[in-house]
Amino acid sequence: MPFSPRIYWLICTLLFFLFWGCSFTKSLLRKGGSEASRTSILVSKYPKKLNPKFYAEGSTYYRFIERNADISDPIINEWELTFLVYDKEFLSSVRTNYPSADYKTYKLAWRKKQGTYDLHENKKDFIATYSKLSSGEANANTLSELLTQLAQESKNYVKIRDLSSFYVEGDFAYLTAESMTGDGSAVYEWKNERPSSDTSPPRSIFLSVSKEGKPIKYSSPHYDYFQFQFEVFDTEPTKLFYKSIYAEDKVEIYFLPPISNQVSTKPKEPVGFQRIGDYLIREESP
Repeated sequence: MPFSPRIYWLICTLLFFLFWGCSFTKSLLRKGGSEASRTSILVSKYPKKLNPKFYAEGSTYYRFIERNADISDPIINEWELTFLVYDKEFLSSVRTNYPSADYKTYKLAWRKKQGTYDLHENKKDFIATYSKLSSGEANANTLSELLTQLAQESKNYVKIRDLSSFYVEGDFAYLTAESMTGDGSAVYEWKNERPSSDTSPPRSIFLSVSKEGKPIKYSSPHYDYFQFQFEVFDTEPTKLFYKSIYAEDKVEIYFLPPISNQVSTKPKEPVGFQRIGDYLIREESP
């Protein structure tokens, strides 16, 4: 029986749509792959309480390390957030003795480094190379006013040349080394070595190298390495990631890392939350 031309063209048509469909599907996966991939955020909270003579409960210092998941365009931000609530008695004393001083109840100072990162072969450890630095602060008597000021603040950048190395192990990460290049190409390096056993203390090594000067090296065993310990939080492609940084009575504010929450698969803020810039605020009704 001769081979029918109709059957031939039918087979060709089916094969065309089959391969076109696979190619289209792969294209979609490639397009959304970087957005849907999971990444992690490193979070560190200063373990010690600030001086209670000046600062109320809840005053603290945070560091956030956030990255995107697109290895072809690796972007990293390091945030330092210092949130201060002045003690009521201290604040009253300052306002009484210095009437012209404009002291507010709340203060939030921030500092952000921006750059790129390189993953190690184990796909966990990484080195951050920072090229831009910006900073600012806001002062207010209410939390909503504080966040509004931060959202409206103009951001200016300065160029930097900083490096940070991170070792990641399970639910924790450690800042193992830092370096910065100053004016005149002087390089300052810090290496933080974890204890090799229960009896060996952690050690920090500082090295300063300049073009003209002699290298300076200093080692100290009296160093709390775990000040540079971070918790590792995995992010979800379809969930916002936000971290509480302060709560009082029926009001709570959260930091919303922008890189980790700007992908198209992320939803809007939850019901009952208000988004103001890179922060969320939740106020319970009386």
